[in-house]
Amino acid sequence: MSAESDKKELKPSNATCVRFSPHEQSMIEKMERVTGMSKPALLKKALFKRLDLLRPLFLPEDTQKLIVELNRQGNNLNQIARKVNEGSREGWNQAFNSLTTAYFEIRRLISVGNGNSQN
Repeated sequence: MSAESDKKELKPSNATCVRFSPHEQSMIEKMERVTGMSKPALLKKALFKRLDLLRPLFLPEDTQKLIVELNRQGNNLNQIARKVNEGSREGWNQAFNSLTTAYFEIRRLISVGNGNSQN
């Protein structure tokens, strides 16, 4: 292969049009001046250095489990608050223990979703 054909292979072949608000455009122009980088270089660096976009913290099904668990905790908190406000202490420990268990389950789900293996 010639040097000219090597250059053609390295050139990106796809283009994407992105629209920015005037404020966003002025921010990008300022970044260009400050860094000396071109708009495409800035955008590529910002996008492709984001590993969290390749591996999100939670998958959609995990997020749904968290939402269900948080709803349960909210319900437990409301029950505890109602009991405390009524001045009734009977059954309070059971609700509190249930809330604590739910809290630790959410911490476990978050640790697993974040790639940590805490038990």
